[in-house]
Amino acid sequence: MSPRSTARTKAELLVLRPESPVAERPNRLRRTSPGRGGSDPHRNGSTPPDLLILHNAASTRVTVEAIGEAAATVLAPRGLTHRLVSIPPGKEGERVVGRQIARAVREGCARIVAAGGDGTVSMVAQCLARRRQGAPAVSLGIVPAGTANVLARELGIPLGVEESLAVVADASRAVQLDAVLAGRRYIFTQVGIGPDALMIRDTPRAQQEKIGRLAYVLTFIRRAFGFRPRWFTLQLDGV
Repeated sequence: MSPRSTARTKAELLVLRPESPVAERPNRLRRTSPGRGGSDPHRNGSTPPDLLILHNAASTRVTVEAIGEAAATVLAPRGLTHRLVSIPPGKEGERVVGRQIARAVREGCARIVAAGGDGTVSMVAQCLARRRQGAPAVSLGIVPAGTANVLARELGIPLGVEESLAVVADASRAVQLDAVLAGRRYIFTQVGIGPDALMIRDTPRAQQEKIGRLAYVLTFIRRAFGFRPRWFTLQLDGV
């Protein structure tokens, strides 16, 4: 029996990017005066933020302290407030992301920022994509802090922390991405099978941190040799 994968377009995601050519729903930030605490980072505070920044606590490339310093440099002069939250690993991280996003949106926050690699971006994007229809428009900002940063690179988002935060702060347009539902998971970049999927699954984090993207190449080569081809049946939008 051949492996079977069912995938279909199910949701959309608004992502902030530089000089976006697609303006589906403009989503401007409110500007606050210094008297309202524009220079206060409000890390884990109770004040409704202009931006919610969700940082991957496991990231060694960009620490939470570096994110906080960049936010103070980029956001405060623009009169913007933020809430910075570190995401723990595993299932607890998913629960933290869900709670924090729900709270921020309820308070009126319109921009959620994922500071991490593709895994962190995917975790935050999942939560945003699953929001009910008719919910307030919320855009996703990305601060690349991982190894590959595939989605950020494809969207032309700068890889520097301050530069990518400036995109989030200044962008008045958001590009609308279609999502693919593969099993129970939304995909916003690509779906890999065979050695490509094994490469992502089996590359150790320690090796990623040590040699960067080359770690994926080495894992791919090891997994490709001796890989036995398999047949797959794909269903796309029911076809």
